[in-house]
Amino acid sequence: MASLVAVQQQTQPSLSILHSSLSNFNGTRLHTQLQCKRKVWQTRGALQVTASSSKNILIMGGTRFIGVFLSRLLVKEGHQVTLFTRGKAPITQQLPGESDQDFADFSSKILHLKGDRKDFDFVKSSLSAKGFDVVYDINGREADEVAPILDALPKLEQGNKRDSNTSLTDAVDPKSRHKGKLETESLLESRGVNWTSLRPVYIYGPLNYNPVEEWFFHRLKAGRPIPIPNSGMQITQLGHVKDLAAAFVQVLGNEKATKQVFNISGEKYVTFDGLARACAKAAGFPEPDIIHYNPKEFEFGKKKAFPFRDQHFFASVDKAKHVLGWKPEFDLVKGLADSYNLDFGRGTYRKEADFSTDDLILGVVGLAKGLRKVNSKYPLVVAILPDVPEEHRKILFVEYSKMIYLDGDIQVFENIDHLFDLQDGYFYGVMDCFCEQTWSHSLQHKIGYCQQCPDRVQWPTEMGPKPPLYFNAGMFVFEPNLSTYHDLLSTVKVTTPTLFAEQDFLNMFFKDIFRPLPPIYNLVLALLWRHPENIELDKLKVVHYCAAGSKPWRYTGKEKNMDREDIKMLIKKWWDIYNDESLDYKDTLAAAAGRTESGVQPLLAALSETGVVH
Repeated sequence: MASLVAVQQQTQPSLSILHSSLSNFNGTRLHTQLQCKRKVWQTRGALQVTASSSKNILIMGGTRFIGVFLSRLLVKEGHQVTLFTRGKAPITQQLPGESDQDFADFSSKILHLKGDRKDFDFVKSSLSAKGFDVVYDINGREADEVAPILDALPKLEQGNKRDSNTSLTDAVDPKSRHKGKLETESLLESRGVNWTSLRPVYIYGPLNYNPVEEWFFHRLKAGRPIPIPNSGMQITQLGHVKDLAAAFVQVLGNEKATKQVFNISGEKYVTFDGLARACAKAAGFPEPDIIHYNPKEFEFGKKKAFPFRDQHFFASVDKAKHVLGWKPEFDLVKGLADSYNLDFGRGTYRKEADFSTDDLILGVVGLAKGLRKVNSKYPLVVAILPDVPEEHRKILFVEYSKMIYLDGDIQVFENIDHLFDLQDGYFYGVMDCFCEQTWSHSLQHKIGYCQQCPDRVQWPTEMGPKPPLYFNAGMFVFEPNLSTYHDLLSTVKVTTPTLFAEQDFLNMFFKDIFRPLPPIYNLVLALLWRHPENIELDKLKVVHYCAAGSKPWRYTGKEKNMDREDIKMLIKKWWDIYNDESLDYKDTLAAAAGRTESGVQPLLAALSETGVVH
């Protein structure tokens, strides 16, 4: 009788606990010592295979991550291994640190079956001709993808699959995207197959194509702050790919694993903040600068701002330890060091660094802290809520009679609530400067005319009337209403696109009701060297860090004009607010929830006993 082993990627928490925003879960600091001595990777408790017990094994997939390590273990144990893939990736690849001889030995023994698993007829015909004893299904999710394998191999001895963990409600939710796993297990049960399911939480290690540890390594290497949603105390769990591969081998031929599900991961849990620190320790970087933000205040589009689900997500591995005799080789820091040294630290990674969402978060977090510091009595509201029905968004849009828009690279240093008392019926903003090269496309720049100093270069009479005043759209005061909203939408549809996009469009649309504010309400930094006579540094209320090289979180002082003392002073002022922990989002959240440090201590002590890494 044949068998099937599968991996089920954990996709939801395996137990019901509070969402992170409602929980005080925390942990303890790392105490694990990082050992630098490197040793050869070997499985623990691996089965001793004789010629009579050698199996003909099929791995569905196996060329990207998990299967790369699993196939090596199985070949080393003396089994005949075939990989079923579409053939788009090389069948074998030399592992970091693997000798040429070991790689050559492995490559000479691995077999390949090229095809599409969704071509069910091909699967049936090709697999039945091979007569496999055991199948490892690395990526199968749906029952209709597993059925052809069972049809082709009626004498299958064992089937092992990787599955994903789901919450208890998923099993009965007809709309769940994970219901295919339940249907698959029902199919295996109905066919009388000897199956085993392994369910990892988050998998990490060399060659990981999911940006788990790599996401942190990119930011640590660049010396950037690490943005983590909410409190950073969300508890999760990581398991090394080599430990998962070892667990796969451990269930092979093991009667205790028959029709059983095992959680496979690391032994210790870790908070998001703890993971950032663990990555830094493993890779030899300084203690990271961690910032926390409210993800509900952002809209990132299709980009992913953080590689983990914003929730507690972990599972017990005790069953696998007791039943299988399996035990992970890697603790968290040791495993992360293995991943870094054999992959990222060698200059290899799956995805290029993209810090665009980080920049948005950093800017808005800094701005939010600035508004808290100046004690604005007005709420900070979200401009776009794509997850809220459109009809509700319309109601929210007109809830306020007047609003002040602020870009994410702006900082407010003094209270500006009085701007809400400006005369109604107008659109207020600060005039921009046309002297910088970014305006080289404009007629104003070409003739040297700037509205910040209209007397320096006169507007030629032969060119007709002066252009209307033009504001910088990083900050403006406006009155939202549905009529204006619909007019904006209809107008933009018939307006020719321009270089400065929404800023040009807003200037065109509101030109008749625009009224200028003094530069202290939106200091565009170029004014410091282009029009210093118009600037009163001691009276600045709002600063717009829009000049090249002026973003405080990316500031080096090397770009043009960035080594000025007034620029350095404004950069420092931004960081003074940003580094003020009393203005942090998590502290504000905790205070609102009535949480105190003394109230958290019992929980911290309990987590310390269980070894949660924080």
